[in-house]
Amino acid sequence: MCLRRKKTERQSRRSRNARSRSESRRILVTQDEDFLTEATRRHRAGETFFGIVYTHQLYVTIGECVNDLEIIAKDSEPDEWIDRVEHLPL
Repeated sequence: MCLRRKKTERQSRRSRNARSRSESRRILVTQDEDFLTEATRRHRAGETFFGIVYTHQLYVTIGECVNDLEIIAKDSEPDEWIDRVEHLPL
């Protein structure tokens, strides 16, 4: 029961964080797969969310992430990130 409560609390905290980030229109860069689950849940529920950039910690170097995030920052507009999930490397 304790593990279930911790998982529920963690999911609730991520949901609040995602909502706050969406309201501020900031992209979330993460290596946490749970945010992909949250994005899927919001998409299926018809809830709008602001962009998530996911990168797996074993398959992308920090340098690749920095280069790809620079491309994203220079070549995209905020409105393009509504309900969008992107995986690095590009």
